[in-house]
Formats: sequence, structure tokens, C-alpha cells
Amino acid sequence: MTRVFAAGALLVAGCIDTSEDRTIEAAPNDLGVTMLSITRSAGDGPRVFELHAFAGHEEVGFLQLTTGAIADLSQLPGSDNLGSELVIGTRGTQQRSLSREKQHFTLTSRMVADATFLRLAEATKALAQEHIAMPAVSAMPNESAYYYGARSCGVNRLLTTPVAQQCCEQIGDDPEQWTGTVFFRSSDNLMVVRQHNPYAWGCKAEDGLSDCDGAACTYGPFGFARAWFMPIPTNYGPYPHMGRNESYDENATYTSVCAAWSDENEGGNIYPDVAGSNPVGVGCPGGQDGAGEYDY
Repeated sequence: MTRVFAAGALLVAGCIDTSEDRTIEAAPNDLGVTMLSITRSAGDGPRVFELHAFAGHEEVGFLQLTTGAIADLSQLPGSDNLGSELVIGTRGTQQRSLSREKQHFTLTSRMVADATFLRLAEATKALAQEHIAMPAVSAMPNESAYYYGARSCGVNRLLTTPVAQQCCEQIGDDPEQWTGTVFFRSSDNLMVVRQHNPYAWGCKAEDGLSDCDGAACTYGPFGFARAWFMPIPTNYGPYPHMGRNESYDENATYTSVCAAWSDENEGGNIYPDVAGSNPVGVGCPGGQDGAGEYDY
């Protein structure tokens, strides 16, 4: 079997003992994907999950999730280098994201915009077994999913520091749809994506309703999960804009979604920088409280 591109170097020290390595035949699909391969690692180092999609002998996409000690995670809120690295690739391109989350993961539509193989039933099932959730099907290409619309972030959604640059907030009325905030962090050219509990409660488990203790909570004290941090695409130029894309569906339902634009787009910034009202360094009660991991 010939691989067209590799998943990149794993940030893992030492050897990895493979606890599972198997292939799954894909049902006929419009993408031409014929087979998926799944690898899970065990051992003393970080935990690694890989899913690769093949069309015949050609690798057309992959997802790699590394959980544990990540070399450059110190740039994120928190006091250590523990968290997760997610790399998603399609036909020679790849996108890397970092998070402090170590147990439950919700992907954004921006992550999977080109990785349509992840929506195959076999792939979605394999991801679910790793507690990796796909975004709502209503997601628009290259954007974060949103039903009613995009607007400027409210101060009660954000922390007192740092200032959320060009902050866009997405509001939806369906718990199955992604809601949260997207903004820039200019100090290191990162985009920060935060998912909010669809039931609006803080310090809750993965389902958004169940109680949890400390760092085991998926949603932190202000209702947000641990943020994803991803580089702003280089083709957006040195001064990217956070805007919105607007559309109407066949039922004339208006939809707008947060959308990052290159600095060549007309119109400039439509969302202001926002400093929030919530204090930093707050965790959830019980056990290790995870203080600081939910910042941003």
C-alpha cells in the first residue's frame, strides 16, 4: 500500500506499542473511499489515535489525535504541557490545532471543511469511540456552523484578559448546532475557537447536563469547553479580518456564520475587539479543579 503523504511527526518520546491496528472496508460512497485504517497506541508516552482514508492505494486523508505531553503546549493557558494535538490532512495539505482538552473532543466545521471523508458512517463511528464528535451537518464549507447568525461577542462570554480581537459570536437555538466564539490572538497569530455548552450551564460533563468534578468537566465554569487554538492561514495575510458569510436556504431561512477573510477582502473589520467580564484562572469544584485550562 502506497501512501501519498504522511501524517507528520508524532510528538511522542520513545517507542509506541500499538494496541490496535485494523482496517475497515468502506461502503460505496461519492468520495471514492474504499478503506479506512485505524491505529490506537498504548504505552507510557502520549496516547495516539490515527484514522487514514484510502481510495484504492491512494491515501486521501487522515486524522491524528495525540493526547498527553505536547512539546509546544506551554503557549496555551495552563501550567504544564499536557493536552492534545490534532492534525487533519487531505491530499497533501494539513491543519494543526492544539487544546488543553484530554478526554472529549468536538471538532469544528473549519477543521473538517475539506476532510469530508470524516463524515462517512464508518469514520464517524470510529471517531465516536474515541470521544471525538463531528460538528453539525448544517455547517457551511470552511466556516463554523451556525443557524441564526453571527454577531459581535458579548462581554459576559469572554474573560477580562486577553482582549479577544475581532471577536465573532455565533448563536443557535438547536442543541445539536455548534455555538461559541471565534477570535484572533495576534501575539502569536493564532485563531481561538471556543465551544459553548448548548444548554448554557457551566461545569458540566460531555452531554452538557450531567454533573462532573474538577478537571473532568468538559464544559468549564463559564459554560465553555477548553479552547482549540489553530494558526491563522498564511494566505490571509498579516492583517486578517473576522467577518461573516450570509445565505438563504430553499426555505428562505437566513443564516450567517463567522468567517475569517484575507486582508485583501473589502470591508475591513466588522467585529470589534472585546474585553470580557469573567475572571481568569477559574476552575470547576471537586478533585483537581483544572483552573486556568478553560481560559479564553
